[in-house]
Amino acid sequence: MRNELSVKMRELCSRINRSIAIMAAMAVLAIAVLLFAKSHNLTIPQSHNLTISQSHNSTISQSHNPTISQSHNPTISQSHNSTIARVISVDDSQLQTHGLMRYGEQVLEVEILEGERKGERFPATNIVRAQMELDKFFAPGDTITVALPLDVPPGTMLTARDHWRIGWMAAGFGTFALLLVALGGWVGFNALVSFAFSCFVIWRFVVPMALKGMSASLVAFAATAILTAAIMFLVGGLTRKALAAFGGAMLGVAAGLGIAHFFGATLRINGATLPFVQTLVYSGFASLDLADVFIAATILAASGAMMDLAMDIAAGVCEVSRHNPALGFRELFRSGLRIGRATVGTMTTTLLLAYSGGYLTLLMVFHAQGTTPLEFISTPIVAAEVVKTLVGSLSIVLVAPFTALFSAILFSAAFGAGQAETRPSQLVCESERTHLRK
Repeated sequence: MRNELSVKMRELCSRINRSIAIMAAMAVLAIAVLLFAKSHNLTIPQSHNLTISQSHNSTISQSHNPTISQSHNPTISQSHNSTIARVISVDDSQLQTHGLMRYGEQVLEVEILEGERKGERFPATNIVRAQMELDKFFAPGDTITVALPLDVPPGTMLTARDHWRIGWMAAGFGTFALLLVALGGWVGFNALVSFAFSCFVIWRFVVPMALKGMSASLVAFAATAILTAAIMFLVGGLTRKALAAFGGAMLGVAAGLGIAHFFGATLRINGATLPFVQTLVYSGFASLDLADVFIAATILAASGAMMDLAMDIAAGVCEVSRHNPALGFRELFRSGLRIGRATVGTMTTTLLLAYSGGYLTLLMVFHAQGTTPLEFISTPIVAAEVVKTLVGSLSIVLVAPFTALFSAILFSAAFGAGQAETRPSQLVCESERTHLRK
């Protein structure tokens, strides 16, 4: 009993040390990304206000919208920090209805809920521009965010930004984190770290470099390589399994990048179907290559499914090799292909459902108008989603043989020639004895 406890403690310490080493490497990489971004001034310019300008609202013209005028511009600019406030009262007298759309202005009285101005009340304005996807309406008792500098004099008209949603989002994310750690244990904690690291890389590396005019697709490929390495080795440890999954996933991503460029050019996808593209262009980024941004978004969207499939196949081949360390390359490669066949079908269908679900209302419009699939499949928006589905599906199909190949090479008896019989424990998947340094 004492020996078993000692072995378990050593294994636990080894896992902790591995995770700490990988997280330290990720921290160093994150610092390097920050330093690189700082040295190249890779920040989103504060002078660009990424909001829908009134001059680009084609739904309601200025001549039909006397309420929205330059005289009603909020005193406090959108560039200031947000502060949480509660809506005390709402005046909707300046709202007008044009058909099914509403436009005009809500005048609010709000009470500040945090900071040095907590408890103070201010008037606030909410501009409604007859854009259903962007407009928001407030009611008494709502918790919202407003733009409030510290030195604003009392009675200044503030700008109401949006509903305060961070509280419930944090609660949902906290529940997710607790369940992940409770069910996944140490692996779940590592997955949580990799999740946070992925958000960091996308926001502080991909977005600023793309805004700087660099090739968005190459930036996305580099970011995917960083994230794949971090996720695979943090979740799978420094093992042959993680290395095989990393190699298979990256070959799939590289193939997907080439496929995306081919179909994007062949089908003439210009990238203008992405959300908020017009807003981005009119905000001072007209020189961006939108087609390249579309390819970058496609690769990022499909990379997660590629990582998932690669780890599934690598883990399956790892277990086969664990139970029969004498198996050679051919047998393990065939096992990997069989595992891949069982998962590729569901993974490709997952991508199709994910993309079609995002445009369900568009499909409903076509159906309501009696448009047949052959008629609407060539429209720009649908064609862009078809390209996303094709790129993701073809990449996933290619990940399966790539990962099976890497797994067969790394786990075959020939890879550890002369050691398979004398030291078969080196082929155990989850054991700490499978470190790459051995």
